[in-house]
Amino acid sequence: SFKPPHQALEFHVHATSGRARYTTVHLPHGPVATPVFMPVGTKGTLKGLSPMDVTNSDALNNQIILANTYHLALQPGTELIRDT
Repeated sequence: SFKPPHQALEFHVHATSGRARYTTVHLPHGPVATPVFMPVGTKGTLKGLSPMDVTNSDALNNQIILANTYHLALQPGTELIRDT
């Protein structure tokens, strides 16, 4: 049977203070330090951020961006996503 080389999600807590935590979440595409600003895309767009904010902002230091694939299937649609 197939066994992945590591878990799809690993979570390491480095420090805590009350209910707050400083952690690293290890994902298949690389680690993400938390707490983190995580832009969330719905319906194919990151609302409130320009493309320059997303790609070139040292202040935001985007380590991860979430996209809802269900929303992408509804709008702009699977044909447009497939063709880009």
